Amino acid sequence: MRFMRAAILFVHCCMEKVRGTASAATGAMEQGPRQIRAAFLPIGLREDIKYSIASAEICRSRAGVGFPVVEKWRQVMRRGAVPVVIVNGDEGELAVFKDRFILENDPHGVIEAALVAARVTGADKIFFYIRDDYKPIHVILRKAIADVVSAGLASGIAIELRRSGGAYICGEETALIASLEGRPPRPAERPPFPTTRGYFGRPTLVHNVETFFRLRSVWGSAPEPDLPVSDLLAAEVTLFSVSGRVRNPGPKPVRGLSRLIDLVDIAGGLTEGVELGGMVVGGSSGTLLPAADCRRPLDELLSGRLRLGTGGIVVFGTGDDMRGVASKMAGYLARESCGQCGPCRVGTAKAAQALNAPGRLDVPLINDLSVVMSEASICALGRNAGRFLGRLPSLLETCDS
Repeated sequence: MRFMRAAILFVHCCMEKVRGTASAATGAMEQGPRQIRAAFLPIGLREDIKYSIASAEICRSRAGVGFPVVEKWRQVMRRGAVPVVIVNGDEGELAVFKDRFILENDPHGVIEAALVAARVTGADKIFFYIRDDYKPIHVILRKAIADVVSAGLASGIAIELRRSGGAYICGEETALIASLEGRPPRPAERPPFPTTRGYFGRPTLVHNVETFFRLRSVWGSAPEPDLPVSDLLAAEVTLFSVSGRVRNPGPKPVRGLSRLIDLVDIAGGLTEGVELGGMVVGGSSGTLLPAADCRRPLDELLSGRLRLGTGGIVVFGTGDDMRGVASKMAGYLARESCGQCGPCRVGTAKAAQALNAPGRLDVPLINDLSVVMSEASICALGRNAGRFLGRLPSLLETCDS
């Protein structure tokens, strides 16, 4: 283990641990000794670790919507009350399974990062909020948490595993917190932000599983040759969830991707008899890209309006109707809307109806829905769905031509 410079604060969590491999397909975990780490890791004073997080490339724009990780930590510590740390493993995004991949392969790495966050911010409680569908992950995490607690590494910090109902909206941090408190999972107006007033009024630090796992590189963890998931500790590696019409779907850690079409080769190529029609990039309210755009340089697309989001990639063929794909995405958003605000509740339903209707697309209606939803929805589900709709008419027109 690499040590950062000697300091006063000792984080009693960088793990004298047993790390194991897991098989989610069988729902069982086969544990075996992998690596023993020091029980104490000196990582510097609070300001030192915050400085390290602020300057680390891997931490930039990983706190949601481009928000820097270090600013979340500063806000939580600035409040003065005892914080709570939440590991968001709800992963309700369509065709995304990156967090599952990480927890299957190195649950102790995620626990380690959450404990460091708790020690640095002064939190006394950690919640693992995990999708209910991930029952094999629950088994893995319970065992890993028991390992940590029995080894005395979580002294003074309660670690609790909670199951989410699997609703898409529970990935939004204020809805997640409402769910943990026993209330309906509905997003809240901000401010106040969870970092200042979150779980039962306490400052609350929420990151997803991938963000916590990647943070470990700040205090010296590095990729290990016999543990592929540890490649994520390198800032230049991006984790994609590739599915659809490819031969070998699954999580794909990729270093230096130059074009999106290269993901098809990484996933074993297209299924037999299929010609690339395009991709859905970034989940249910992401971007539909025709095949020609998938062949363009990725940097060029990113400099435009493309967002990779959670790294979900669904590959479809020329035999798949793009409007039909868009209709499925809109239908998913309509089902997953919490119904709290009118723009999202009504807008997603009307969008799904319009895309399913026979004949030409009602472009004026789609444009109106896009404006209202993107500007007036309470949370990112409605706003992102509005932006998704705004891109559709020109895209479908291009594909039809």
